[in-house]
This record gives sequence, C-alpha cells and structure tokens, in this order.
Amino acid sequence: MGKYDFVAMEKQAKEKEVSAPVNATPLEVEYDNTWGKQKAGEVVEEINIALLTTFKGKNGRKQPFKLNKDKVEKLAESIKDIGLATPLIVRVKNDKYQILSGHHRFDACKKLGMEKIPCIVRKVSDQDAEKYVMECNIQRLKLLPSEYGKILERYMDIKETLDLTVEEVANKFGFSRKMLYRYVNLSKLTEDLQDQVDYERIYIEAIDLLVKLSEEQQNKLCEFIKLYPNKTIVVNSGKNILDMFAENDLENITVEMYLECFNKPKKNGYKNKIYNNVYKKYDVPEDKQIDEKEIDKLVTHYLDDYFSKRFEKAKVQEIVKEEVKEETKDEIVEEESEDLER
Repeated sequence: MGKYDFVAMEKQAKEKEVSAPVNATPLEVEYDNTWGKQKAGEVVEEINIALLTTFKGKNGRKQPFKLNKDKVEKLAESIKDIGLATPLIVRVKNDKYQILSGHHRFDACKKLGMEKIPCIVRKVSDQDAEKYVMECNIQRLKLLPSEYGKILERYMDIKETLDLTVEEVANKFGFSRKMLYRYVNLSKLTEDLQDQVDYERIYIEAIDLLVKLSEEQQNKLCEFIKLYPNKTIVVNSGKNILDMFAENDLENITVEMYLECFNKPKKNGYKNKIYNNVYKKYDVPEDKQIDEKEIDKLVTHYLDDYFSKRFEKAKVQEIVKEEVKEETKDEIVEEESEDLER
C-alpha cells in the first residue's frame, strides 16, 4: 500500500497560494476559489481502490481530458518514492466514489498495485460535477485543443442551466466568441482528426472549413496527413482541401491531389480588396491568377507610366503657355512701339 506525505501536501498548498498567477483568467480565479484549496474540516480518507470509478457525465460521457502515459509513469515513480502528495477529489455516486480530480494519479496508483488511495470526499451535485470536471485541469500549463473543444462543447450544452451567455462562457476562458465556436467545431471532428490538431498538423483557424467534411472524407484526409505529417493545413490549404472533396468522388481522390492543395495560389484571397474585386469582376480562372507581389509590380509599372505621361504632358502644356505668353507680350510691345512712331 502506498504512503502519503502530509507535510508535502501542506507545503504544496501554501506554494499554490503564493504562486497564483497575477493575470489569471476568470475561470482560473473561480476554480481556485471553489475547488483548489482543501476546505476547513475536510479530512483525507484512504479509500479502497476497488470502490473508485472514473468520471462519467451526462449521456455516459467520460471526462474530457486525455490521459498522458508519460505523466502516469512519472507520477508512479514519484508516488513510489515519496507517496501521494495530493489526494484525489471524489464524490459518492451509486454506492461508489466517482473521481472528479486526479485521473492521472488514479492510474499511477493502480499501476503500483496500491490497495487504498488518499481521497477527499465532497458533496457535489451532478450539475456541479460536470462543471467541476471540465474545470479541474485548468491548473495545467497548457490544455490540448481537443480538450478545450470538449470542455467548451459541454459548457454550451449546459450554459442555460448555469445561467450563462455565450459571451460569458468565452470570457471565462479568455477567448473571443469566434474562437469559442471554433473550438466547439473542433469537438465535431473525428477523434483521429482532433489528434492531428493536437499534434499541430492542422491550424486551429482551418477547423471551420474541415468540419464541413463528412466522416468518410475526414477519415480519408487523416490518412493523407499521417503520410505527410510535415504538411501543415492552414486556411488556404484548408479551402483547397474542401474544394478537392467537393469536386471529386472519394474513391478518385489521390495523394497527388492532396499534395497539390498546398501548392495552389490563394483563390480570391488577396489582402488588397481591389485585387479580389477585379478578379471576381472578370471571372479570372484559378490557373491564370498570379501572386499578389506580381500584381503589385504590375500596378506600380502602370501607375508610373500613367503619372509620368500625365506630368510630362502637364509640363509641356506649361511650357507652351509660357511661350504663348511671351509671344503675346512681344506682340503688345511691338504694337505700342508702332503707335509711338505714329
């Protein structure tokens, strides 16, 4: 049976209070105030591991965080050496204890063959439990995009129950409304494709495009990504991939067609809106479109030509005016001289 170090637990709690982030998001502050500290009167109990169950929320959904095998291994080594410093947070559910916080620690303890695990038992309703599990890992330095997606999707499901607006949910995480919906869309991708986002092979901005693909198309796309992991899907290549699937039957799509999606120029995607309007006005075929820098050079050339001719013409006109003026002056002087002679 493993041991646990109360001195280490107390030290960790104090360090946490001192090292709380200055620029914490509203969610981090709320989490720390509600769940992060051991409450007065709470005791650490040793609970038989056979009575502990992992969290399952509404519709039997598991907790939204992916368990990291390396983290479990390191925790197991640490627990073996110094004991479990931080107890699990659990609640009573169906005559057992459901884990709210500490799934990595739970797996590490199982790996070590521990019979009992230190836990803090809290009275938590189903609604609060769902909310708590979504927030419990906010202390991690960085959540995976797919984890954010699952958390925000659940928040959107229960926001009315929590009396929250979309803006308030977004503000909790320090996201814009647009980014919130983007993460919600991420949770609608297949698990394999969500993994590719976690591996940074797909930019978060491209999700709004890829979510339009069917499950079969997403599976096909995932095969290509795994073949060429160095190819990162951004917004432009995402648009091309969407077109590729829209214009071809699934069985006819080849690796070569996929790779070509990364070589095509931007389709009506110039920074200069005038360029986009001109291309649209004249319905320029995609294979005839040129790079924006080339258009800049072309425009500069014609503007130079236009202004040089215009100002040259103006200069000539000015010279002509001056000559006419001089000629008129000479004629007037000559006429006055003739009048004097008379």
